[in-house]
Amino acid sequence: MKNKNVYIALVLGLFTIISAINVSIYDIQYTDEPGNDNTYPSPYDGEIVTTSGVVTAIGFTDISRFFISMPEGGAWKSIYVYYASGNLKPGDLIEITGTVDEYYGFTELSYISNFTIIGSAEIPEPVDITTDELASSEAYESVLVRISNVEVTTRPNNYGEWYVNDGSGSCQIDDGFFYLDDEGISVTMGQIWPSITGIIDYSYSIFGLNPRNPRDMGIIDDFNVYNTPSYPNAGQPVQIKLDSMQECFNTKVYWRISPWDPLKISEMTETENEMLYHTYLATIPSQNEGTTVEYVVYTETENDTVLIPENSHVSNLTNFNSYSYRIKTQQAHLEIEPRVYLFRQEEIPIKYGSKTGDKAILRIFNSQGRLVRTVRDLVISNSAGTDVYNWDGRDSDYQSVPIGLYICHLEVTDITSGKTKTAKVPIVIGDKLK
Repeated sequence: MKNKNVYIALVLGLFTIISAINVSIYDIQYTDEPGNDNTYPSPYDGEIVTTSGVVTAIGFTDISRFFISMPEGGAWKSIYVYYASGNLKPGDLIEITGTVDEYYGFTELSYISNFTIIGSAEIPEPVDITTDELASSEAYESVLVRISNVEVTTRPNNYGEWYVNDGSGSCQIDDGFFYLDDEGISVTMGQIWPSITGIIDYSYSIFGLNPRNPRDMGIIDDFNVYNTPSYPNAGQPVQIKLDSMQECFNTKVYWRISPWDPLKISEMTETENEMLYHTYLATIPSQNEGTTVEYVVYTETENDTVLIPENSHVSNLTNFNSYSYRIKTQQAHLEIEPRVYLFRQEEIPIKYGSKTGDKAILRIFNSQGRLVRTVRDLVISNSAGTDVYNWDGRDSDYQSVPIGLYICHLEVTDITSGKTKTAKVPIVIGDKLK
């Protein structure tokens, strides 16, 4: 009985090998015979095939799903692989056996019985097509393509779908590989994107372009740094992310909560990333409402030491990234760096705020309590609740005020309840010693 089971297993294995047809991806995909709902099913639909290709993208809706292409790329020469276990990366050249399946019009390889990494190859260059071709051509299904000079015509919906047009017709952009919010990417009506690269899928009778990573959207050059969320709520820690096309070492974030606050350091660690770049993360602890955090990322590569943003100085953050915590309660939030400002030589940054919808009046008084100038009288509309006014040291007649002590006074009023809160901070205007 035992030998019989072995015999049956060998026969079934041999049957599987014999029944798998060796074909190219082009053979699987190409057809000029339309099926139902204007789809063009593969001539090998339902058959077990063996084919080969270079991995162009990994992680489409799931970490184990990917796309492969014939090394030269082009129309009809790519296909979606629904599932295969294994440690693959873009650029792997593989041989794979599976069943061709038309899943609601989207040609894919599924029920994978075998795949082998047989080498590596260059990922083909994206094919340049129009937005109309993207939206209407079966030939580019699963292909790596690029559209150029497109305008946003519809903002992302709840499913991450949005539309662009290069003048030839509208096409869909989708989020099969990553979410825009997770990467700190915003999309607005009328926005112009010089180019967007990605893989085309077919879902709910619509072809859609799926960028593989922020670099496909022109977001990453060599380095890209951002914080999420962009406007955190009080008590919420913030993640600083560095995306790099190079491997980085000794990566850290220098940060502070005001220009006079001592610098603090948060180490960045690399996280697993199936994209075509490296990702490093650090967490900055939560802060109070209205607090602004300034930061610079320091890293080392094989060839250089990098500060992001460029021209930053860690000892004195003259150029920095920053984010502010939302003000969600009424408060007279007022900040001015406590130092001497030089007469007629520099503006004085005054940070003020309260919750959105409160009326704010910002006044400057001299040391005798006389009003020098009302510099702000408005309703706070910023969703973060904070703003910065750069006072040029002039009075209401636009004359430079003399050196001396001044008082910045903020009054905020809740328009609904009439409740008022105030704050004041001194300003010292001096001159260089002669």
